[in-house]
Amino acid sequence: MATSPADDLSSGTSSLPSRATSMARTLVAYYSRTGHTRDVAGEIASIIGTDVDIEEILEESDRPGALGWIRCAFEAMFRLRPALRAGRDVHGYDVVFVGGPIWMGRLAPAVRAFVEQHIGRETRVAYFATQEGAPTDAAWHDLEALSPARPVACHSIRNGAVPQAVRRAELERFVARAQRGQPATADERATSASSSRHAHG
Repeated sequence: MATSPADDLSSGTSSLPSRATSMARTLVAYYSRTGHTRDVAGEIASIIGTDVDIEEILEESDRPGALGWIRCAFEAMFRLRPALRAGRDVHGYDVVFVGGPIWMGRLAPAVRAFVEQHIGRETRVAYFATQEGAPTDAAWHDLEALSPARPVACHSIRNGAVPQAVRRAELERFVARAQRGQPATADERATSASSSRHAHG
């Protein structure tokens, strides 16, 4: 069974402010169970600065207590996709950042469901993940199989194992790659994962 998934879902509303939606050109959508991915989403939004909305990906049912962790592992292992609460329409955004924790080598089931339902061929999407050390290549490939969109950038962070200054610099490079808008190559995805692992090791 997997170690405790590194991420959080608060019950209800996000602690992150949602900026003005009428002019926003960028969306940061995230799922979080313990708060790590929520923090990363907030950092990404602060780097972008203006014209950004933040959307918490919420499931129709919560995952409380020990049984919630078991459900996390089970659904991740069998690649299940839970029902989600209605959220923001991603169409019309110039860039959509989507992130969540990696469980059992895959992005959390809610993230997989969100990608399948909302990320279309024309979406300029960038993926980010928080993790406890598992390789991320399979997670990126899994998301690409769920959506025809080719990501413009991918980035993973090992929770609590990198100095804040390094983490911030890595996120700034990730955001810059996403804003350039050219699909990430396999080498760029591998470099991102490798850089993150070495920085935290």
